[in-house]
Amino acid sequence: MKIRTELHWLMGTLVGVLAITAAMLLVTENRLARGRAALALAESLVEGGDELRMAAIETALFHEARSRDQWKHEVEELKTELARMAEESPSQASAVSHFRKSLALAQTVFQRLVDVPDTAIGPSGLNAIRDRSDVEARTLASMLVVIAEMAGQGRQMQEAATKATRDAQAQRATMTVVLVFGMATLLGATCLRVRREILKPLRSLEEATGHIARGNYAWRTNLSRRNEIGELADAFDAMVDRVQESQRDQVELNAELRASRATTLMALRDAEAMLSALNRHAIVSVADRAGQVIEVNDAFCQISGYSMNELIGRNHRIVNSGHHPRQFWVDVWRDIASGRSWRGEVCNRAKDGTEYWVDTFIAPYLDAAGRIERYVSIRIDITASKRTTQNLARERRALANIIEGTNVGTWEWDLVTGALHFNQRWAQMLGQTLAEVSCTTMDSWQQRTHPDDALRAAALLKQHFRGELPALETECRVRHRDGHWVWVLDRG
Repeated sequence: MKIRTELHWLMGTLVGVLAITAAMLLVTENRLARGRAALALAESLVEGGDELRMAAIETALFHEARSRDQWKHEVEELKTELARMAEESPSQASAVSHFRKSLALAQTVFQRLVDVPDTAIGPSGLNAIRDRSDVEARTLASMLVVIAEMAGQGRQMQEAATKATRDAQAQRATMTVVLVFGMATLLGATCLRVRREILKPLRSLEEATGHIARGNYAWRTNLSRRNEIGELADAFDAMVDRVQESQRDQVELNAELRASRATTLMALRDAEAMLSALNRHAIVSVADRAGQVIEVNDAFCQISGYSMNELIGRNHRIVNSGHHPRQFWVDVWRDIASGRSWRGEVCNRAKDGTEYWVDTFIAPYLDAAGRIERYVSIRIDITASKRTTQNLARERRALANIIEGTNVGTWEWDLVTGALHFNQRWAQMLGQTLAEVSCTTMDSWQQRTHPDDALRAAALLKQHFRGELPALETECRVRHRDGHWVWVLDRG
């Protein structure tokens, strides 16, 4: 059962007991009040009877109007009090009825006492006076008997009212004891329930919290109650499990971070070594998104002839030689601005006007949002190799011109593969096309050569391979396509 439901039930029970007890106390108080009122009225009736007796005696003795008025006044008060008595104490209705009858009889007797005629005093009236006195005495005696009976009835009502009042007081005391005992029992049960269902589990939670605060994450509350405290304990244990799991993950993460840190430090050292080597052997510059130079190394300053202050904040056009067409640079910027890297050979012009060639690699560097933040350019000086290549190309063109001008045939022999390569003039001397002689091997070549010349050429070739001859030079006969022999001077 939920604690809230239990508390509601306990509070409802307490309120119900209080309501029932209060109602019973109210009824008891009402009975007590009626009993007290009836007792007061009974006492008043007894006093009224005494007053009636005194008024009757005075009337019989003195025959005064004041006594008769007093009698009437007392009778009216007794009637009023009898009416209140009947209203306040219905249980004494029979006694009230008897008292009313006695009062009516007393009124009748009193009226007879009042109606006794007066007798004049004289010789003949002495007997009448004695007769009148006897009547009054008998009437007064009857009235006193009636009034005594009324007094007895009043005392009976007084005793009954006293008993009812005492019973009501005893009932009130009993109800008070029952109320106090019931309240004490209910409060004791509530305290025991609160101690067992709330305070004790809360102390267990407090103890578990202390253990967890001291780092003992293996501690659990072990509360198996199906109420809010039990749900709180389950949530607390689940939270501790998550914290313990998080700590394990944190330990693993710390180990991974330490390993990653070591790897990162090693990578940083390697990167620093590579950067140092790169700065010593490569030409490096960094430009912002607009192409303005923001960083250069010493190699860039050395090959361009510009100082670092002259280069920072300037565009790379400062070293543009004009060798490349405008479309060349448009294509370069299109590639790197789209996030792609670019590599190519670029001809630049130094401050003194000399041109130099660099093998250039340009890569965009992106920020966390994926936008281009800067461009990094790495260059290698290829001026020497570029000039060597250009010189070799010039020499090749010159050699080709010489061969074309002297109208000689050329051949090349690949010693690894054994393949032979001829030029167009050589194919013409044999009456064949260049495509036909391109498939010639050393074996097929020897078959085309005159046997005597082939043996002599082979011997000379061996001497050349052994280093005895600086070059191969021989005259030999080679079969023409038409079948006749063609003399050729062969050098190699």
